[in-house]
Amino acid sequence: MILGALQSEAIPRKDFDDLKEQLERMPKDVDRLRLIRRVALNYSMSCAELKELVEVQRFGSGAVDTVVLVYPKLRDPELVENVVIASFKYQEDKDAIKTRLAPLIKK
Repeated sequence: MILGALQSEAIPRKDFDDLKEQLERMPKDVDRLRLIRRVALNYSMSCAELKELVEVQRFGSGAVDTVVLVYPKLRDPELVENVVIASFKYQEDKDAIKTRLAPLIKK
């Protein structure tokens, strides 16, 4: 269970594809994170969609931040470890995500 999660409508596929296109054109992770934060305020996402956003980030820290930003708005948070975290190449990124998500997960 997620603490403080807000119910939002799912992001329409066209809007999601437009978001990815915009993110791919942005040169800096900080700009991509700003846009992701704005979108996450209005829409929920699936773990599969979050994985696609993570793949757009150029550096591990931006990808880790993306997971932490979007996690509270996931429709299927129980899949985050198997779908999203497992897709990270480096163990230190996986560990960083788990550490940062720990306060958001109620067991």
